[in-house]
Amino acid sequence: MHAGTGMTTLRTLLLLLAATLLVACPPVLTPGTPSDDDDTVGDDDDDDDTVGDDDDDDDSVGDDDDDSVDPGDDDDDSVDPGDDDDDDDATDDDDSGPCGVDDLAFTVHIEDVAGTIGTAWSTTDDLIAVGTVTNTCPFDVSFVTSSTCLLEPWTLAGSSTGRGCGDAETGWTVLQGDVLLDVEPIGTQAADTYTFEATFFSDTQSVVFTVN
Repeated sequence: MHAGTGMTTLRTLLLLLAATLLVACPPVLTPGTPSDDDDTVGDDDDDDDTVGDDDDDDDSVGDDDDDSVDPGDDDDDSVDPGDDDDDDDATDDDDSGPCGVDDLAFTVHIEDVAGTIGTAWSTTDDLIAVGTVTNTCPFDVSFVTSSTCLLEPWTLAGSSTGRGCGDAETGWTVLQGDVLLDVEPIGTQAADTYTFEATFFSDTQSVVFTVN
């Protein structure tokens, strides 16, 4: 046998031995290192923050499994709607962000009985003061007002027109993507400049309009 042939055979045997050892005794990944998948409830399998990796899949409350972009996974520290636990942009509990009454969009305007919105009117126009509360949150929002009116205080500066609200606390729910309206007919007004102002919780909006 030639020496070269013997060395080749020895190297082949060593490679086969190494491959056998790897199959029989795979390397052990320490919890906390990237790519482990021990599915232990409540643990934090890794900190590699790799998008789309599979750190674990136990979906338990209180753990921090990964930064995956899979909608509906449970990456976070709670299952409460409105928290701000991850950034996967899915409409699940993980990432909807703080959202509630203070995030509802509130506006006011003046329109006539035909539904035309404007700021310049005549003394014969029959007018309506309107407040809108729009829910831009990814879920329904419920709240309670201190009276039977949605908007309070409500004023029409320059006019004797007013309105009354009952004293009873009132519950409201605005559905996801929906609008609540506070509509108050104010009729015809004398020639003058007026300011319609209304408040929704901490948000006050106003609009100035003229009647000629």
